[in-house]
Amino acid sequence: MELANRPKEFKWWILIPLVGISVVLLSIWIWTFPFKWALYGTLAVIFVFALPLIPNLKKFILGLTIFILPLEIEYNLITLPGKYGVNKIALGPVDVLLFLLLVMWIYDASRAKTTGHIRFFPAISVPSIFLILAAGLSMINAIDRGAVAVLIFTFIKAFVFFWVLANTINSEEDLNFVVKIFLLTIVVQCLLFLLYFYTGETLAFLGIGEEGKTRLSFRGRIVEVIRPAGTLGHVASFIKYLLLFLPMAVTLSLYPKLFRYKGLPLITTFFGIMVLILSVLRGGWLAFVFAALFIPFLLFHYRLLSLKTIINIFIFVIILCCLVFYYNDIILDRLTTPDKGSAHSRITTVKVAIKVIQDYPIFGVGLGNYLLFIDDYWISEDPFTSYALVHNYYFGLTSEMGLVGLSAFLWLLMAMFFRSCRILRSRLRSFRILGVGLIATMIAFLILSNTNIADYGNPILFMAFFGVAAIIESVNKLNEVYGEKVFQILENKRWTDEF
Repeated sequence: MELANRPKEFKWWILIPLVGISVVLLSIWIWTFPFKWALYGTLAVIFVFALPLIPNLKKFILGLTIFILPLEIEYNLITLPGKYGVNKIALGPVDVLLFLLLVMWIYDASRAKTTGHIRFFPAISVPSIFLILAAGLSMINAIDRGAVAVLIFTFIKAFVFFWVLANTINSEEDLNFVVKIFLLTIVVQCLLFLLYFYTGETLAFLGIGEEGKTRLSFRGRIVEVIRPAGTLGHVASFIKYLLLFLPMAVTLSLYPKLFRYKGLPLITTFFGIMVLILSVLRGGWLAFVFAALFIPFLLFHYRLLSLKTIINIFIFVIILCCLVFYYNDIILDRLTTPDKGSAHSRITTVKVAIKVIQDYPIFGVGLGNYLLFIDDYWISEDPFTSYALVHNYYFGLTSEMGLVGLSAFLWLLMAMFFRSCRILRSRLRSFRILGVGLIATMIAFLILSNTNIADYGNPILFMAFFGVAAIIESVNKLNEVYGEKVFQILENKRWTDEF
């Protein structure tokens, strides 16, 4: 018997050193690349060999996909020359992990003995598909159709992310896990923001955390104001990402014991508000204030207030007042000094967009093509309009995708809003509270979109937006499943009582 086992042992003793030598050689080869890619390559090798040691592989990949989503770690596969800065198709770990999740989800669904593992979620999917079709139709008038194709690819990737995420969340534990990871990404982005704001240090050597400086006028002084963007490319994009989850964090922080997030929503709220103030983005301030005011109103209307919750609301107000008092000079400077035409440019860029829409009302000028048409429409009273995008999401989208695209996008927004409202009718208190946070998020997005560009070319923002949609649909799905279980229990009890 010992002689029979020796060949197998011999093979293992050969295999293990071969694998070790291969890993060492691979690592040496990887470190011939620039430092950023060498480090990422090493982490990728470690990740591959660590996978067999992870007990819940699917959840780990899901959490990692969400966590690295805003870090923008990617390699440009195709770069198309153009006036817009979006003409590229990139490949990164998010794409690889999303593909793995898709394969694992399809495999699990094919082996399942019951139905319901693959859901279409028509309330969100149908308007999303119409939005993609409207993007395709915008090619009719486009000059740079490559830019349209790249943005359509971004739309499709974001929709796949929604579909996989919504189908992967199959329990309240999964739901809480996804929300935790999204909140954790906010904390990381805020720390990157504060790192550069207060120390001038970034993680630029990793390709993330590059600085952003803007010349602003404060009480007659032209100063270089540091407005870091985390890893989102621009401070406005950073605040859009922040406000997709900050209202949710505020709501969840009022119920620390119910969700067992161990203080993560409160930490997210504290750092999120601090960074929101330091961004000096007035549109972001306005959107957050309106969303925050709606939260206690909705909690009261749906009978979710308790004495502890009211005390927590007062604690939140005290924290907010302390932050406002500490940064009062920044807030007063931004609100009381001339903005050098910043607010006026919101109006003039919309005027230009209206002129474009009048000439291309149905299909628009094409996704990513607005700047290619602007030479014939800009307003001489404001030279900024000769090279600026529309600082309004709705007019910007309409100018590029026409009324067809606007209709599809408004349909999607209405679907997300009303599906969030439906959560408030849930029998589970935790779901109703989360529904309040989701409605506040939608309110913040609707308001902020009136003062910022339609940067749907940013895949991080678009995927995060569809991540919120996935959370909305997941809660509704779980609510239906729990409702069916309760109905089945009551039905079984009725039959038992009768017999």
